[in-house]
Order: sequence, then structure tokens, then C-alpha cells
Amino acid sequence: MTSIQTLTNGLLQNDAFTVRSHGDVNSLELIDEVWHDDFVTVSIRADVFPQAQQCTTSHLNKKIVTSYFPIRRPEQALEGNVKGLSEAIPQRLQEAFNNLSDNVHLSHIAPYQIAWQNRQVLAQAPQLALDNDTQYVLAATIDDLSVQQGTSSTLKFWTNTSSQRYLSLNVKVIDGINGSTVMEKRYDTSAPWLYDRFKTIDTQSAVFWQSPFGKAMTDLFAQISNDVMETIACAPASAPILKVNNNDLLIAMGRSHGLRVGDELFVYQTDKNTGANGKSYLQYRIYPNKVVVTEAYVDTAMVQAVGTGILANIQSGDFVAFR
Repeated sequence: MTSIQTLTNGLLQNDAFTVRSHGDVNSLELIDEVWHDDFVTVSIRADVFPQAQQCTTSHLNKKIVTSYFPIRRPEQALEGNVKGLSEAIPQRLQEAFNNLSDNVHLSHIAPYQIAWQNRQVLAQAPQLALDNDTQYVLAATIDDLSVQQGTSSTLKFWTNTSSQRYLSLNVKVIDGINGSTVMEKRYDTSAPWLYDRFKTIDTQSAVFWQSPFGKAMTDLFAQISNDVMETIACAPASAPILKVNNNDLLIAMGRSHGLRVGDELFVYQTDKNTGANGKSYLQYRIYPNKVVVTEAYVDTAMVQAVGTGILANIQSGDFVAFR
């Protein structure tokens, strides 16, 4: 941070304040440009992400599980018979994560739809994370897939010349350890819909994804991926304790998560309490001594208390965290 002030005969002539921060630019968009005689002025929108060395969990892989996205109004998928987008959208979103991130991965897509708009269903997100060895759940619904019809030719009444298709996604990211929502956002896009009203569209074809609507969705997936990355990339990495054997703990985090022998973690326990208003609250109790990784396997690891510490009252179902 730099502040420069210039005084001439006791009068302030120039006051400059500069802030510098190191980071990685994930995306860059040109907003405006104005050409002058010997220079050009540009306005840009940049997505700047903190450099990895500023994040203590940068070497750990954050895994996310999702499912096929339910279409809230199935009748909107009738035009083009695009109900296959329920499966194709999470697959394309998975590709966006693979292309943009080194340590945040959409590692598994459950091959069925989940009604995430139902609160009772949403409360089961931690079980989906546990079943698929992930910390986070991406719960998304397709809220709008409508088509605004264009004007039709009198002679060819079955065709549309300038139809517009819309896509609206409601996206939640759930921490599978405690069930809390760490991100919630609505994403919208639209683009010309160039297909005949009665044509069945192959939602897995490269031709479809190169169409204006396919490209608009691809841009939207990059935005979603960036937002999720910024939310969880530097968040503490947590995993449940699977087994306790005297002073050794087997945890559900291993080499595939980026864990290495010698890494130190915290042990903590949670209790659910109900307040006077009837709402449930989680209480965290952090164990005073750290644990260190002594053996790292693919998806699990063995940890022991650092130094002469003793792991008392720790049981399976408790948690470890790298932060």
C-alpha cells in the first residue's frame, strides 16, 4: 500500500493512493476501450484469485459431489425435447472445474435427480457427501428453461425466426461435514434458440454445445466454477474419523485429497443443541493437541498425536481439519 502526496508552496497538488495485491487472474473481460491520438484507455473486468502460497490448504484437493439437476418445470423441456440437460449440465460443469481449477474438483455425479428444492431432502446432503468421499455437495436445480417464441412466417408457421431460450440455475454449495450452506446464488443466461420447434435435440452433441445457447451455458458454467472455487479453495479441509485404535486414528482423507505424511491437523467434536426458538445449532469443541499424518493411503490416512499428547475421548464420527 503506497500513499504519495505532492506539495507545492504548501499547497496539495497531487494525492495518489495505490494498493497492490498478488494474485492469479482466472479470467479477463474487456468492457470498454477509447482510442486517443497516442494512447488507448480500456476498462476491464478481472477475476483475481489469491495466489496459492497465500492459502495454507492450497495443496489439498477439495472434492464436490452433485447429482443430475432436476428441471423444476418439466414442460419447459418439451420444446427440443431437452430433458437430457438434467444430465448434460452437471457433466459440462464438471469439465469447467477440470479446466479452471487444480484443487477444487467436481469428483462425482450421482446418476439420478435429487429434489434439492425440498428442505428435508437438502438436509440429507451430508450423507451424500459421506457416501462419495467428498466434503462438499453442489445442490442445483434448473428453475427456468423456457423459450420466448419469435415471429413466424405466414407461409412457414411451424418455424420461428428469432426465438430466445433462457436458463436459470439455483446453485447451493453445502458443507457435508455440518450441513451448512456456504454458498447460494442464482445464475441466469439466455441466447438465440435456432432450432425447429418440433426437432429433438441431442444435448450431448458437440453441434448443440457450439450453438449460441450451448456457448452461453458454457460461459455460465465457468462463472459458477470460479465462484465455487473462490468460496471453498482456501476453506479448512475436514474429514470424519473412521476408526480409533489407542493413539492412532484412521481418517477419511488421503493422498487423493493431497494429504501428505507430516501434515498436521486439528481434531474436533460437534454437538447439536436446540435453542429456545426451536432451531438446531452445532457446537464445536477443538481438541487441544494437534495430530500428525504418519501414513497416507489413497483415500485414508493414519494420524497420531503430536509429541506426547494423548487422544482421550476421541471416537469414530469425530472430525479432523486442516486449516
